[in-house]
Amino acid sequence: MSQFLYKLFIGLGLFQTFVLAEGDAQTAATRTISFPASQPSGAVNVPADFVGFGYDSAFLNDYDNDFTRNLINSVGSRMTAPPIIRIGGTSGDRSFFDPTSTLNRTCISGDCPNGSGATFIFGPSYFEGFKGIPNAHVTFQVPLAAKVNATNVRDYATRAYQALGADNLAAIAIGNEVAAKGHEATAADYVKAAKTVEQIVTDALNLTGNSEKIFEVLDLASNQVDNLSPWTLPDAFNEGLDNNSLAKYAAEHWYQYDGSATGTLNLQAQLMNHTAITNKFIPFGKSLSYLKTHKPSLPYVLSETGSALGGTDAYSDRFGACLWSVDFQLFAMAQGVARIDGTQRPAALHSLFVPVNGIPDNPGPSVRAPFYAQPFIADFIKSTTGVVEMGLNSDFLTAYAAYNANGLARVALVNLHEWNAGDNTQRGNQTFVLKVPTSTKNVTVGRLTAAAGAEAGGFDNGGQNITYAGQQWSYSVDNGKGHPSAASTTKVQVSNGVATVSVKDSEAVVVYVQS
Repeated sequence: MSQFLYKLFIGLGLFQTFVLAEGDAQTAATRTISFPASQPSGAVNVPADFVGFGYDSAFLNDYDNDFTRNLINSVGSRMTAPPIIRIGGTSGDRSFFDPTSTLNRTCISGDCPNGSGATFIFGPSYFEGFKGIPNAHVTFQVPLAAKVNATNVRDYATRAYQALGADNLAAIAIGNEVAAKGHEATAADYVKAAKTVEQIVTDALNLTGNSEKIFEVLDLASNQVDNLSPWTLPDAFNEGLDNNSLAKYAAEHWYQYDGSATGTLNLQAQLMNHTAITNKFIPFGKSLSYLKTHKPSLPYVLSETGSALGGTDAYSDRFGACLWSVDFQLFAMAQGVARIDGTQRPAALHSLFVPVNGIPDNPGPSVRAPFYAQPFIADFIKSTTGVVEMGLNSDFLTAYAAYNANGLARVALVNLHEWNAGDNTQRGNQTFVLKVPTSTKNVTVGRLTAAAGAEAGGFDNGGQNITYAGQQWSYSVDNGKGHPSAASTTKVQVSNGVATVSVKDSEAVVVYVQS
């Protein structure tokens, strides 16, 4: 990373402990990290519902099954607040309600029946899918077209709200990737449309007082944020967005690799790389910095995320993408991002899991490698009061500390060095010397690992097992409930406040400092 980019990050006030990553050898020397015993001033409070999920609107009913509910519960049971599931996406703006339809959805144009650009008709039974969402809160998207269709907005909002119930509603999103999908060409256009939709929805649902503050605004496309074009989050707020104080979240989208790069694909440089994450964050950091200054009480969320929109399977549904997700989520939370929704559509390769069968080129039902990032992150942040990144001056090695009222609670260590069993090379190993409070007698290590390394797809996706803290998830074995397949954790003795923990290439661990 250049000195310019480093100074820009510092100038934005986004983090205090980041150290320039100038690259490091594949086999690195022992890394020593000293952790403050009590929470440092730069630590960021992470919301208990940071770990989120997302389903493309048109495919809501595909997720109404026990397999999906078991997977969501496996993560939600590790959290101290219900996870939030976003029901939205491109299809949400390209859908219409037909009260006479006997089907939950009918694809009428575009890349039918499973594509992201298709147009759908929803029947009354579509909204039954909201009733099957387990132990979670929901953000649902109302459709936003070039010209606001009041009937369409009202139909979707009222039926989704009735099926879901007010107590289970997290937010109502106004459209999806608004400038990138051919409407709201200017920030002023979007602000006008958003206020129109807010009025339609509050009237239709009879929302008054604090209940009116329920809207998720913007949901800007990842490449729109990257290119600061055609308009940005600050542009919208400067045009008067939320001057009525009805916004509950401001949202943008993130895809690490968008498929536009030319030349040779390089997983290590483009995905399994901490500096690639921090560099991409710069324009997103501008949005976050703006909100901290002008709307400090408005949470900033990344409501649609994925490792890649192109490239090979290695970029989407293999263990390398899982490790990218772990580091991405850890870094984002340390900057102040309030939630990250792991987004999916049954046919999307970057999905956390595939809920049904019959999807071409994406067999299911199946658990995919990226899912394993979710329980890892949920465990790391549980009951914390603050998280901080520890600067390691590395493209491939990262460390984060989580604190609670009693001091240092957990440490996350990530080794992004790419290793694949199929390459027939020796697997590297990084030793970390952790300086923890001297009163600590031992630490407990939960490991996110795959014997095949970055190329592993998981038991359901090629048979190459992945485990986190000894747990494995599978449709065919446990219907998404999870089952033990190895020792859950290991104990490491602490001597004079020093614990030594090894992390293999293409592996990550959570270190529990408090018993």
